[in-house]
Amino acid sequence: SFGTFALSDAHGSIPTLSFSDTLSIKRRLHYIRAGLEIRYYGNNVTVPIQTRGNIIFQSFNNFLSGKTQSAALANGITDRSARTSDYNFFEQKDWKFSPKLNLNLGLRYELDLPPYDTRGRLATFDPSLYRPPLTVSGLPIDIVDSGAGTIYFGVNGGGRPNFAPRATVATATTNIPFGYYFNPAAFPRPIVLSGQIIPSSNGTAIANAPGTDFGSVGRNILRGPDQFNMDFSVSKHFRFDEAKNVEIRAEIFNLFNDVNFANPISNLNADSDFGRIISTSNNPRLMQLAFKFNI
Repeated sequence: SFGTFALSDAHGSIPTLSFSDTLSIKRRLHYIRAGLEIRYYGNNVTVPIQTRGNIIFQSFNNFLSGKTQSAALANGITDRSARTSDYNFFEQKDWKFSPKLNLNLGLRYELDLPPYDTRGRLATFDPSLYRPPLTVSGLPIDIVDSGAGTIYFGVNGGGRPNFAPRATVATATTNIPFGYYFNPAAFPRPIVLSGQIIPSSNGTAIANAPGTDFGSVGRNILRGPDQFNMDFSVSKHFRFDEAKNVEIRAEIFNLFNDVNFANPISNLNADSDFGRIISTSNNPRLMQLAFKFNI
């Protein structure tokens, strides 16, 4: 090959600014701690991909005869100045009812905002359309299709399925067949027949052979099963003198033995398992007893 590697001239900087503070208040047997942390991130990069060109020959004989395997020369805006902020808050309360009984309660909330470009150069993402819910349970489900995108990438494609006619996110989670978490019929493969317009080309290209397009389903459009877990621990210190004591601690993980199901299989290429939940995301109830001698 001749030319430069795709990212040979890339460079950038990642400045970060953070502020945090904690307030502690103690009133007799009541102890309160509250705090916040604000982080501001920057990512200034210059990524001139293939701006100097690159020519690849499959063999030396092809080089001598001038038969190239591929050639690339790119141009366009290569600079990005991304910014984003994270906001974290917490509150913790402790009540000491007696030397043998303490109650601890805590709450934490984190808001991680999407990035934006200072000059509006993130053309594929509009932060004004981002509306994160205040409370949500379950991990995002990203519906993908490893058999999509063959028109662009050949047999080793990769993309997403389409929405079936009249299908939406709402209909994908209704009329669900038994044993499935969502309706797999809502997500067909984006097949393009020979001679048809390729949808992702906006009408500018026609398929010269059968294949699959990128698909129209968005990223993380569904939510997985709710997740709930509660752990419990209790400890007791037995003091022998000023410096020596024995601690006995009992801990129970997953106190109520709740079953949290993992996300369903979300790759259309999984055939009959597409849309099914086949595993859990947590362990059953675990109990342990510990003895610790402190000197």
